[in-house]
Amino acid sequence: MKKIWLAGMVAAVVLLTACGETQGLSGSQNNPGGIGDTMSTAWFDYTVTNAGLTEDYQGIQAETGEQLLVLELEIDSTCYQEVPMTRYDFQLYWEGMEDEDDRCYPLETAGEDQLPDRYDLGWGEKLTGSLVYRVPQDQRDFALVFQEIIDNGTEEGVLGGMYTTELSL
Repeated sequence: MKKIWLAGMVAAVVLLTACGETQGLSGSQNNPGGIGDTMSTAWFDYTVTNAGLTEDYQGIQAETGEQLLVLELEIDSTCYQEVPMTRYDFQLYWEGMEDEDDRCYPLETAGEDQLPDRYDLGWGEKLTGSLVYRVPQDQRDFALVFQEIIDNGTEEGVLGGMYTTELSL
C-alpha cells in the first residue's frame, strides 16, 4: 500500500515550493487536530467541519459489513499559485487496517455535495465539500491524513509535513 499511497500522492499533487512555510493553526504537522480544527499546510488550510457514519449517502450504498464515513471539509488556499488537487490527497486510516486496503481513498464523486475527483485550488479560493469513504461496519476511530510532497525535480518529490485529523465517532 505504501507504493500505491506514494504514487497516488505524487500523481495527485504537483506541489509547489514557492508557497511558503507551514503556519500551523490549531493543528499542525506535529500536533494532530480534530473535527473543527484548522490544519495549515504549505499550500492551503483545511478543516474537517463535520463527520458522520451512514448506510447511504446521495445514492451511494454501503456494502455488506461496511458503512460510509462522510467528512465535510473546508479548504482555503493560502498559496498564490494554483494547486492541482485530487480525491487521493486526503487518505483515511484506522487501527487494524490491512496494508493493501484501498478504502483509504475516498469514493469517486457521485453527488453534488462531494468534492470533485480533480480540481485546481486557485489563489485565495475557498472550497467546501464532502469526501465519502467505505469503512468497516464496526470501526469508529479514524485518522484523516494529508502528506505534503514537494517538487524537487524528481518523479517522487520530497516528503514534507504530514497533517492528521483524528476522528472518533
